Parts: sequence; structure tokens; C-alpha cells
Amino acid sequence: MRDLLIHTDLSNKEVLWSSSKKALRQVISFGGEIVDGKVLVPKNDVLKMFEVPEDFDIQVKYCANFFETFDDMVNAEVLVMSRSAFSYLAALFNKNLVIYPSSHGHAKLAHWISSDSLGVPSDYRLIPG
Repeated sequence: MRDLLIHTDLSNKEVLWSSSKKALRQVISFGGEIVDGKVLVPKNDVLKMFEVPEDFDIQVKYCANFFETFDDMVNAEVLVMSRSAFSYLAALFNKNLVIYPSSHGHAKLAHWISSDSLGVPSDYRLIPG
């Protein structure tokens, strides 16, 4: 078995969300109706969003705190970056294998592996939305 750890800021339970900015409240909807400045964000089961080979022991951390997430990313044996600046910062400190999404926007370091070289199209989306 190989370990696979997925960090996500998606929620694994239904939550009522409201923005502190009025303009943002007017344009954001998670498929639900905005009532009293709040919208119901549905729960997500990340493991139902994509297929993972059976020989992986999978753990999903939903909305883990900053330091735990950063530590996990910096110390990952293989870090598959997202397009976020947060994962980019963690990758700068990771001394192991880093897989860089070609659509990231920030510069790729020479020792990182590009998703292009692995045959992953630049418009590939692991999680829809």
C-alpha cells in the first residue's frame, strides 16, 4: 500500500457561508440561493470526485489548519501542486519530487517535473468546479 494524502478547502459537511463583502455576496453562489446574505454550501466527498487506484491508502484532510497543511506539503515524498500560491510556496521548500501544473502561472523550478511531461493536458481539472 502507498499513502496518498489529499488536502482540500472543500467542506465535508454542509455549512452556511457568508461573505464580509457585500459585492461578493451578490456574485457568489454555490448552486444555492442566497438568503439573508448566506448561502448553503453543500458537503463534498472528495473520494467520489475521481478514481484512485486500489493500491493506495487514502486520507483526505478537509480544511486543515495552515501549519499542518504546509508541513504536510513541504515534507511530502511527492508533492502534486495545485495552481495556488500556497502550494507553490510549499514546493519551494520541498526537497523531494514536485509535480508542477503547467497552467500554474509562476515560474517552474528546473528540478520540478511539469505535468506536460507526464502527458497531463494543461486544462485538466482533477476536481470539477
